[in-house]
Amino acid sequence: VLARELDADIDVPRAVAMALVHDLCEIDAGDTPIYSHRPDQHEAEKRCIERLAASGLRIGPELRELWLEYEAQTTRESRWVKVMDRLLPFTSNLSTQGRSWRERGIARSQVLRINEQVRTHAPEIHDWMRVRIDEAVSRGWLRDA
Repeated sequence: VLARELDADIDVPRAVAMALVHDLCEIDAGDTPIYSHRPDQHEAEKRCIERLAASGLRIGPELRELWLEYEAQTTRESRWVKVMDRLLPFTSNLSTQGRSWRERGIARSQVLRINEQVRTHAPEIHDWMRVRIDEAVSRGWLRDA
């Protein structure tokens, strides 16, 4: 919907498939919250995609290709999926009055840093986010740091 609304020149079906493969590998690896760091996350996701690619399924190689494309972040579709991957937890925090941010003591600077790719690849969305980040700080959902 956002790709259409913002007139983004992307292959939407490919982007959706990429997002699903990306999420499947995250789920298999044990998804890590966006503001946490897990040193082996990438390798755990890579093991998942390698298992899928070697499973004998005809779509295995395509799944691997989609995952690698996402990880490389060199195509419009992969960058758009990354933007959506950042936007969804952001909007989730807005809809819960910043519950996850408040529970983890997240600061404005952390939200801005984690959403840097949104600023780079979808400035219209980032502008919208900036207004909400300022509101979240004023409401006490984010630390002003």
